[in-house]
Amino acid sequence: LASAVLRGREYMPRLERSPGSRSGWHLVISVDGVPCLSARYPSERAAKTAWDAFRRRQAKRVSVG
Repeated sequence: LASAVLRGREYMPRLERSPGSRSGWHLVISVDGVPCLSARYPSERAAKTAWDAFRRRQAKRVSVG
């Protein structure tokens, strides 16, 4: 999976196969090197879809401050 830079922050996804686990794929998303999301998915496709949805949500967020 390709990383994304959104609003000046780097989001780096890591997708790993989880052998022997019911939820076969583990998605970890880090922001500027710090993990911010960890979730398990039944398929690689579901994990990639979750990464795409996460990127879209982050891109739409309005900065407060």
